[in-house]
Amino acid sequence: MWPENCLKAKCDKVYLHKCPEDSRLVIPAPPEGECCAPPGECHCDVQKCYSLVPLCEKGLERVRVKEGSNEPGHCCDIFECKQPELRCENVHCDHHLTDFEDMECPEDSVRAASYVPTGACCPIDSGCRCRASICMPASCPEGQKVKILQKGDGTPGRCCDRFTCEPGDELRSVGGKRCPYNGETYDDGEQWHTNSCELCKCKGGIALCSRMTCPNPPSHCTWVAIPENECCPICLGCQADGEKHKRNETWQKDDCTSCSCGPDGVHYCQRHMCQVECDNPKKIPGQCCPVCDEPIIIVNPAICPSLEHCPLRCENGLIRDSQGCFQCKCAPVQKLASTNCQELSDVNCDKICAHGYLRDDKSCAVCKCAKCPPLHQCYKHCLYGFENNNNGCPVCKCRGYLYLFIKFSILIDKLIFHSPQNILHNIFINHS
Repeated sequence: MWPENCLKAKCDKVYLHKCPEDSRLVIPAPPEGECCAPPGECHCDVQKCYSLVPLCEKGLERVRVKEGSNEPGHCCDIFECKQPELRCENVHCDHHLTDFEDMECPEDSVRAASYVPTGACCPIDSGCRCRASICMPASCPEGQKVKILQKGDGTPGRCCDRFTCEPGDELRSVGGKRCPYNGETYDDGEQWHTNSCELCKCKGGIALCSRMTCPNPPSHCTWVAIPENECCPICLGCQADGEKHKRNETWQKDDCTSCSCGPDGVHYCQRHMCQVECDNPKKIPGQCCPVCDEPIIIVNPAICPSLEHCPLRCENGLIRDSQGCFQCKCAPVQKLASTNCQELSDVNCDKICAHGYLRDDKSCAVCKCAKCPPLHQCYKHCLYGFENNNNGCPVCKCRGYLYLFIKFSILIDKLIFHSPQNILHNIFINHS
């Protein structure tokens, strides 16, 4: 209810009437105890984003190149038409990334993490690799000699030499010179690991060491690391907004945006689009889309004069001028002789409703606003007109061609029933 001292109040704040094409003007109610409302603000209107999405030619696909924000002027996602990249949604893989983790390796080796190669859809098994520094040099107590039972070749299951100690003469290297390396001595032809990534071999008294070759992790992966006791870097998942997420993990970025981490280490986010059919939606914490509540203020188009000081409470709402703007005049009301209704005033009603008030079962106006907003925020041009919602109000959604077909069928039925001889004549007259 407007205080008496506000009816002649003079506000020096100017409302903002110009917003970017992806947002709309929202005029808040005056603070409690004050007469003048704060300046209007531009709020993102996701419904307007649909008109900014490009239509791609055949053979191209629409790709999001930049994610929208809640800032007017940058509300909408930006899309471009590009050549389609590899799609994996319908590809059936024989194994998943977690399938390989359950496979066992010999005691002398460990299974490396599996990964999805760049340009592929299905993961591959990285196989088993010899453990770092697990192979001890073949040595025996004094007075015994080493007997090689099986020569190690650096492969899982045969990472190290299998040997036993036998009594005998001084240890001799069979077939060549021995190799001293880091305080240890190795036989000619013997292999050993110095760390997770380096493999050495004794050849002619010289220790030849080479670093293991690692496959490259996916180029788009945002979380690459080397697991403990392993050599090669792998894609562990996604890094987004300063947080790390494992592959195939999903999380909620905010109330409206859900994200998931793909097997290639790239995160994908999807924002829920809300469609609101009222002028003053209410945001509820923890929910994405605002909900509609009964309007308590009148929001006019930017070109119309303000009605914030209009004290009238009209049963059938305010009338409009030739420009479609509300005037501070009540629409005519047809009074029924049999009804005895209490008129609404600022004493028994605190709502000012531009579209009039609801009526009870006695056809008397009650202090509840009608919920049919104007369509001045709708920019669609519909060939068959707009659809109506459950309240019988037009909404910004076009009718399909089936609506016109049904109406035309009803017209044909009426013509056939009333005048079969003049069907074509009546059709021509009614639709010319």
